[in-house]
Amino acid sequence: MLPDTDYELNDEIETDFEEESYATRTFRMNTDTGTISGMCDGKEAIAQGIHCMLLTELGRYPIFSEDYGLAAEDLIGEEMDYARAELKDRITEALLFDERVISVDDFEFHPTGSSLLITCSVTTDTGEEVESEVTIDV
Repeated sequence: MLPDTDYELNDEIETDFEEESYATRTFRMNTDTGTISGMCDGKEAIAQGIHCMLLTELGRYPIFSEDYGLAAEDLIGEEMDYARAELKDRITEALLFDERVISVDDFEFHPTGSSLLITCSVTTDTGEEVESEVTIDV
């Protein structure tokens, strides 16, 4: 009773496609006041995205993909030298997940009690340099 067809189902599936890249325009977050006000794009949006990614624990929130964020909680209580080396690698890996990021360089680590203030320079796909700063508990 099923119809007889002369074509394969795979013939209808389009395999010649390009992945669409989305614009960087996003909501502007004020992390000091915890508010959102207006929109931002370009370098400011990338800097904001970097900051958010580094403050998000990898795999913690189901709203993000499993590759979004920075795995840092397991470094709490570790030796500072070990934490520095691991964080350099992990930050680089996390930021390169963003297709707009080309490289992560010039790391500086400043211990502040049981935390590390980390700064680095991020090169974007437009050639711009974005300075990033984040404090991580270790």
